[in-house]
Amino acid sequence: MNSLEILLVALVVVSVALVAALAVEVHASHQLKNRIASNKRVGAASKALIDWLVAADSPDPPELITRLSDRETAELFVLVGTGLQGSELGRLRSLASRLNVIDSWLHMLDSRRWWNRHRALAGLAALAVPDERPVALLGDDHPFVRARAVSWVGRLDFPDASIEPTIALLGDPHGSVRAVAHGVLSQSGPQIAEHLVDLLRSPPDRQTTLAGLDLAAGIHDVRMEQAAARWLSSSDVHLRAQATKVAVRSASVGQIGKYLEDPDPLVRAAALQGASKTRRPELAGLAGRRLEDHEWQVRSSAVTALKKMASPGKVILRAQAQAHASDSPQPD
Repeated sequence: MNSLEILLVALVVVSVALVAALAVEVHASHQLKNRIASNKRVGAASKALIDWLVAADSPDPPELITRLSDRETAELFVLVGTGLQGSELGRLRSLASRLNVIDSWLHMLDSRRWWNRHRALAGLAALAVPDERPVALLGDDHPFVRARAVSWVGRLDFPDASIEPTIALLGDPHGSVRAVAHGVLSQSGPQIAEHLVDLLRSPPDRQTTLAGLDLAAGIHDVRMEQAAARWLSSSDVHLRAQATKVAVRSASVGQIGKYLEDPDPLVRAAALQGASKTRRPELAGLAGRRLEDHEWQVRSSAVTALKKMASPGKVILRAQAQAHASDSPQPD
């Protein structure tokens, strides 16, 4: 092949590449235009749907909704339903059922594509749809689906059989799933106490133990404190610190004083964090002494504790004066 033939081949290759790139760009531009138009339709329909929900005297939904595609209709209900409560949520859920949107979501839970399962759970959570099938997805193979299933559990205020698998996700290998599970469980309070006690008595791993102890610190239950006591003498300072948060809830002032004199700053800070949750005013004096601690995180925890205790007098005034300095690391 001579140089001219090589040049011609190169020109052909370049031309084909340019045509392909142009086709991709045209397709992407077309998709973008369609998406913008779809967003406008959904936005207009959401305003009409909200007006319909507020009015509550019209049996038929706005005509704009009937013009949407199935996907746009699903997006509309998620957009309007998220965070909605009371009779308006019930009315919206009834409408979604009439339009077969809920049945579509429930059917998608069995999809082999994780993003379909994820999208279905988002809709079921937005409308707080009570159904036992989403519970099974707490054990889904995909972390995004598991996390979304936990959000549905929180929206439904822990349906039957959902508490134990949700607590198990505190030890999930994916941090995002653990974070969502912890956030939802932290809002449950005494509802999860019995299950959490069982977990603390025989935790599967360190990560789950730490998360369980952190949750236990927010629940006043003697059984929880008894289950956490075994880690108060642990050589693992992080476990000891989290156990201290739990123990502080009902410990005597003298015992709390000992926690606040612990040689490790993590434990001292944890004791103050636990004390702040109890809001016990008799602990203000102990917390006030930690304003001069040589570790900044302890000083910061003392300030937070004192503010929550709303202690009058010199202690709280000193806390407010040192708040700015204590909220960031300070040189020794």
